[in-house]
Amino acid sequence: MKADQIKKQVKEYYSKRCLVELKRLTSDPYHRLEYDTTLHFLKKYLPKRGSVLDAGGGPGSYTIKLARMGYEVTLLDLTPKLLEIAERQVRGVKVDRNVKNMIEGSIDDLSMYEGDSFDAVISLGGALGRLTRKG
Repeated sequence: MKADQIKKQVKEYYSKRCLVELKRLTSDPYHRLEYDTTLHFLKKYLPKRGSVLDAGGGPGSYTIKLARMGYEVTLLDLTPKLLEIAERQVRGVKVDRNVKNMIEGSIDDLSMYEGDSFDAVISLGGALGRLTRKG
């Protein structure tokens, strides 16, 4: 299967499951542990301040948390419906001043950014598992 076909399938899948994805990290103790553990390590290893690319950030759960922590965040995701949800969530919790961009795109092509565009890049959840070889 070609990369474009897989991207189409991923978009369709997450478009149908966007509300599930929004609540995934708080839906049960297991996923809450995943979220809390991830935040622990983000706090430990991210620079104290700066800009972060949340690559494949879906509905923006980590984007919002990082924005609340004072980071300037760019959210990149393949699924437009997830970006719409993220935009509403960001505005709703009033962290939009720290969320600099929300961009539809794939983590397999970050050529729109120069090498030092961000102080850190994160890609959490299943985004990396959806990558395919080019060709």
